Amino acid sequence: MKITKYLPLIGVLILAYLIYKIGLTDIINAFKLDHPIYLIPAILIVLVVIFVQTYKWNMILKVQGYNLPFPTIFKIQMISVFYGFITPARAGSIIRAKYLKELTGKSLVKSSSNTIIERILDLAAIMGLAFLGVLFFMKFFTGWMYIVVIVIAGFGMFSLIFLKESIITKILKKIYCHLLPKKYKKKAKHYFEEFYSEFPQRRKLILPFIVTIISWLLIYTIAFFVALSLNIDLPYHYFLLLFPITTLFSLLPISPSGLGVREVTLVAILGTFGVPADKIIALSLLSMIIGGMIPALIGFLISLKKKF
Repeated sequence: MKITKYLPLIGVLILAYLIYKIGLTDIINAFKLDHPIYLIPAILIVLVVIFVQTYKWNMILKVQGYNLPFPTIFKIQMISVFYGFITPARAGSIIRAKYLKELTGKSLVKSSSNTIIERILDLAAIMGLAFLGVLFFMKFFTGWMYIVVIVIAGFGMFSLIFLKESIITKILKKIYCHLLPKKYKKKAKHYFEEFYSEFPQRRKLILPFIVTIISWLLIYTIAFFVALSLNIDLPYHYFLLLFPITTLFSLLPISPSGLGVREVTLVAILGTFGVPADKIIALSLLSMIIGGMIPALIGFLISLKKKF
């Protein structure tokens, strides 16, 4: 039996261990809101994030020549949010390629390129903010923070290579010529050419990238208001610079929506600034409920309809 089938359980087990160590009663008590009024702006920002993320994807689609009605794009986006919420590494965005294929008649390879572009922009934005966080808080953390820097640098190089067709063509040509079995070479070449046939120039992705950064800043602002409701007193910029580091770790494909991985990372980071572990768990789970479950529920309800 493949071990990959059990990977999504790792994060859940981590969370269960954290709850056991901290104490279930303490965590439940931590959910008692000191200032519930702050949940109102948090929920309102969730609605803004939904629009901004849909708008960002629409921008990428238009750059590639797609011209679909915005309500249709919105529905597909929300369904992908639902699947992304319940799958490891937020892989639900891949479902969008399936719907684009059905609506446009294009191949699955072509329909998936915009999703991959968006994922790269998301990771670039997260890693850029995480890098700023590492620089700003370097004196508070030693050792493992250098791992974050290495990962960010490695991804930066990968992104530049991936988005530059001429460079990746040279790399894949070596793989194509020397490693790929003969019977797969023709099909692999066809898929590669098809994938990059609608790949936009990098300069056309500048505006979508800016919107991506705005989207993530809004997401971390939700966590800030949730923290205020729990009477966690940390400056606003801490959330903008520390939470991206947490997001990086939560992208590991070992739990649905980063569950468990996100919490243990937050405990390690925010605990340094004196935030109690039970409050951190409450902050993480409540942020997930507001920022994740609400959009996922909307996506689930939309997915029940057979037509767009």
